[in-house]
Amino acid sequence: MNWLLAAAGLLTIYTLRTVLCHTITTETGAGYHCMNVTQAFHQRGTSDADQTDLDPHEHCVPCFFPQNCLDNNTCAEGSYGISCEKCDHRDSTETEYHRVGNHCVRCLSGPWSALIFGVFVLILVLISLINGFTVSVCTKIKIVLHFCQFLLLTFMLKITWPALIPAAMSLLTFAFSNADFLAINCLFPKLSTKLSYYLTWMSSFLPPVIIIVFMAFVDKSMGFWLSQEKDRKRKERQWRRRSMLRRITFYLLVATYLPVTLFSAQSNSCSHSAYKVFVIDTSENVFLHDQSLDCDTFDMSTLEFVAILFMIYSVFLPLAVVLFSLIQRKRSLLEDERLKHGSVYESYKSRYCFWEAIPMLRKIVHIAMTETNVISISVQVIIQMTMTGTYVLCLVVLRPYSQCQWERDGMNINLALDVTANLVVGILQAVAFLTVRDMYVTEMTYVFFVSLAIVLVLALGLLLFIPKELEVPEVMSIQADVEEEEAGQSEGHHRFKNKVGPAPSTEQAKQNLQF
Repeated sequence: MNWLLAAAGLLTIYTLRTVLCHTITTETGAGYHCMNVTQAFHQRGTSDADQTDLDPHEHCVPCFFPQNCLDNNTCAEGSYGISCEKCDHRDSTETEYHRVGNHCVRCLSGPWSALIFGVFVLILVLISLINGFTVSVCTKIKIVLHFCQFLLLTFMLKITWPALIPAAMSLLTFAFSNADFLAINCLFPKLSTKLSYYLTWMSSFLPPVIIIVFMAFVDKSMGFWLSQEKDRKRKERQWRRRSMLRRITFYLLVATYLPVTLFSAQSNSCSHSAYKVFVIDTSENVFLHDQSLDCDTFDMSTLEFVAILFMIYSVFLPLAVVLFSLIQRKRSLLEDERLKHGSVYESYKSRYCFWEAIPMLRKIVHIAMTETNVISISVQVIIQMTMTGTYVLCLVVLRPYSQCQWERDGMNINLALDVTANLVVGILQAVAFLTVRDMYVTEMTYVFFVSLAIVLVLALGLLLFIPKELEVPEVMSIQADVEEEEAGQSEGHHRFKNKVGPAPSTEQAKQNLQF
């Protein structure tokens, strides 16, 4: 898996350096926009002085959103702008459109995407009240979240999708974990495109900062009260709460990783950032998602700088997960410090403690391909299908998830859910491949929707109806951690502490079921 991600990343970088050196083309047709340009040129005259003539001709450049540019220099329904890059929600249009990923999607009859987001949050609350936010619950929610996000990333492919799929993807925008689920341009059609972009960017960039600062403060406060607590049972309960808080924090960072990465990449989509091939007037530095916006203004330049910082964060987070997990494993601290740091790796076997970074790296490759337009759509689809197939194969062969099964020996529940979810992602990618190859059949859409419904119903059933007796509570090493902390306090500043192992009952529970 790692070699595939590295190869795709190198291919993207190499192609970016070579393809974006193209100049204005004379090719016309779908995927290009043209403009009549009068250009001055020098011609050698019969006399000693040169003559200057005017050459009126048509210049054509590829569209940044090629699916919006039709023949005869016209825009697809729902789009407009210099290169058909904007979604049409003006008062003069009968039907309003809003942007979902890289596509202009017809606004729904009501705020259904916001309603879906509310239902998702309500389900999370109910599940937490019924079963608690255990490792099992958190793992399944992350699988569902990754599933919806990879569907949206597949939908980012700049093709003309079959009917019904765009509307379905607009209902899944809650997985972006930002203001996109509100469909701002549908609720407020008169809102300027620039302001709607700002709201989307800020709702993508601010949550991780708020989460890290607030949760760090709460964690420090809980650590202080833990140090003051003398009663053993109360200390164990506080340890459980602190462990759950860290699990929630890491889940929120995983949930907000995609919008941070995606919109930091989109915020740097200015024509002077190696994207001159997509504009006719290369002297202007315009924003390719809305070429009426100047990237040289103070606010856009500031936003671009902030986006670069978050791009560094997007690369750093998966690398930090890999390095931290491997260091903990090398030092044999995965079990001993599960309560403190287990939220990073507790869903997986110790051998694959770094697995949480794999979906993040896949998302980086997806975004690098779809947001640069440097690789043909056919190649993008093939790479995505290859990555998904390889990931499913790795899941089946390596079985990275910790034990999560019914009382009797059987298949791993989390593994089965993740494999099924990625197979559905592969079906959507197959729809894209058939569409690009002009081999699409309508039945493929129905297959996709049936598969999508199966995964969502399966995930909901597993989350809501997990028997209580099957859960392994997060008491692993609680007793050991409490006694170790008390021993540390009694020994003062001694360099070495007596290491207390977990109780035999805890070891037996770990061998039976781990969620």
